[in-house]
Amino acid sequence: RVTIAENAAEEVAEGAPVYAPGVLDVDEGVDRETDLLACYTPDGAVVCLGRLVGDPDAERGEVVRLERVLI
Repeated sequence: RVTIAENAAEEVAEGAPVYAPGVLDVDEGVDRETDLLACYTPDGAVVCLGRLVGDPDAERGEVVRLERVLI
């Protein structure tokens, strides 16, 4: 599970990947090779499914590559 900022969710709705610093939190134990992640807003709305491809603590760059947009 990944929690993303509201403004990041708006960009994802338009097809953009999740970029840092839009990532607020990532559950521990995520396997970059196999895990499909759900991205949520802080209020619990699911936004998309994707794969972790970057560092969630980075200042910039792609963090989650989209597999499916759900909103």
